[in-house]
Amino acid sequence: MNRILVLLLLGTLPVAAFAATAPAPATPSKAAATGAAAQPKAAPAAQTKSEDDKVAFAIGEILSGSVKPFALTEHEMKQVAAGFVAGMHGAKTDVDADVYRPKIQALLSARAEQGMAAAKAA
Repeated sequence: MNRILVLLLLGTLPVAAFAATAPAPATPSKAAATGAAAQPKAAPAAQTKSEDDKVAFAIGEILSGSVKPFALTEHEMKQVAAGFVAGMHGAKTDVDADVYRPKIQALLSARAEQGMAAAKAA
């Protein structure tokens, strides 16, 4: 279970990069207002100047697969990114991630159900 949480947290690396580079929308989208997943956006241009940069970027792309099933909203991605940064720096926070494991699983299940319902409707 710890491995899953670590992978989940590591998967936020590209989210952090995206949140840091993506411009904020002028108005909230209908999908964000309803909590539904937003349409995929074009990826920000990678600042890949060296092979090491490309390796790090590839790590982010691979790890993003672990959080993609959550279909996070822009706001949620920012929260995940903040949690990732705090975890990477070993910062003490008022959130005990172990307490929230059941809620994380419930969120994943709910989002998966929403995704299946949307796929059936389409």
